[in-house]
Amino acid sequence: MAEQAIDPAERGRLDVRHRVLTRIVEQAIRGLGASSERTSALGEGVGRLTGQQLPRADVRVVGRAVHLHVEVGCAWPRPVASFAEEVRTTLREEVRRQTGLDVRTLEVVVHPLVVATGRGRVA
Repeated sequence: MAEQAIDPAERGRLDVRHRVLTRIVEQAIRGLGASSERTSALGEGVGRLTGQQLPRADVRVVGRAVHLHVEVGCAWPRPVASFAEEVRTTLREEVRRQTGLDVRTLEVVVHPLVVATGRGRVA
């Protein structure tokens, strides 16, 4: 018995899980060279103490529309405005490419980071 070709629209659907989409977004941000740790004047690694690891993504999916709120770290002297635009462009493209879903809203919050100088404590 010969198999009939099935219309792609009738084959089924792809259900992208929330956590998978969050990982796609966070990995795409890391690929841009965004810092994965938040530091402050209080010292290196404060993100571990405060629970504020960067990047962070809040993802909502409604139908085929994705709504994103992301927080990223940007170390000086990188221009914040162009970095935020690069994040927006990359996320829209990667989410569409990997999931077939469209990013409907996208908020990017950029946190300034203090870059560790490599100086250690004086004994």
